Amino acid sequence: MQKTYFIISFFIAVGLLFIFPGVSTAQKEEKALEKVLSSKNLKQIYEIRALKIRSISEKNFSSDGSGGISAIHDNENISAYDASGNLIENEIISYDRSLKKHMPVQKWRASLNPAGLSETESLYYYDEKQGGYVESKKWTYEYGPGGNLLIQTLIDAPSGELIEKTVNKFDEKNNKIESAYYKGAKLYSTTFYKYDENKNELESLKTGPDGKIIEKIANSYDQAGLKADTSFYRGPDCVIERKTTYNRFACELDIEKYSGGVLSSTIHNAYDDSGNKTEETEITAGGKRLYLETYSYDQLNNLIGKTRYDSANRIEYREAYKYDELNRKINEYYYGAGGSELVKSVANKFNDLRKIEEASVSDGGQKPVLKTTFTYEYNQ
Repeated sequence: MQKTYFIISFFIAVGLLFIFPGVSTAQKEEKALEKVLSSKNLKQIYEIRALKIRSISEKNFSSDGSGGISAIHDNENISAYDASGNLIENEIISYDRSLKKHMPVQKWRASLNPAGLSETESLYYYDEKQGGYVESKKWTYEYGPGGNLLIQTLIDAPSGELIEKTVNKFDEKNNKIESAYYKGAKLYSTTFYKYDENKNELESLKTGPDGKIIEKIANSYDQAGLKADTSFYRGPDCVIERKTTYNRFACELDIEKYSGGVLSSTIHNAYDDSGNKTEETEITAGGKRLYLETYSYDQLNNLIGKTRYDSANRIEYREAYKYDELNRKINEYYYGAGGSELVKSVANKFNDLRKIEEASVSDGGQKPVLKTTFTYEYNQ
């Protein structure tokens, strides 16, 4: 849900480092487990697989100004999970240099129903004068049959004033057919949805309170039920702004951009036989290439290189990645214009359960700039 994204954005970004195209993550984890746990018995293997994180502490350290990393962390992001692995609490603590101590900043907390869905979420800020957390905003959720979200509200906690509300309607097949969005008590927009017989969304039409069209999204599908193309339209006259076509693996193939309903440029993507994107280029309607990005992979489909060229075929930047024998990304290198001068590097360290423990960032001269550490607690 979008209100929590900024709280845990860094943790999510780090998690994205381990998404591998082509070969499934499950397959890679299975291979990694076989190597890591080859000397362990089956009982130990099953216990490790069953481990669930109870909490994660993420601490960020910056440069001390003399070529090293400060011993005092700038901030700490603490996430807590229930026994089912659902995120239920997140707290940010920051170092106050004037007070020379770490101080609470904000906290987010969720209350879940038996199905693991949020019933309430609250955002708190720390009030130094009161010496504790004060509730700032509160989200509430109401569900119908099948866990369909019927009503979502955001309330200003101190005043109890409604900030926004979304009311959804579903058909007998559990397809969402209508979504009304309110700012305060005033209707702001309503989105209507249409589906085919396979429950694929064919169209979403957003209208204002006056009934005029704000935007429209139209989808089509192939015989296998995979999305074939998506067109995005804007305004009462439904002027096309963008059209995306997909290949037989549902990967974006061409993205057409329009200005005033006229084609301005097209982004084209190419893929290898494993489904890895190998090339991305944008070409104007007049045939001029704006940029080209190339991607390279190892035998396990790990991304090992990315290079971006400008319209004159000059290298704008280059990236290179290295992995260990367990397919964990251990090094990242970022090069500037020309592709030869190193501007930044990242070194990652992992624990025996393949969880990242430390990410260290250095500048082009290999001087430490930033370090992030991760500490885990597990439910046994």
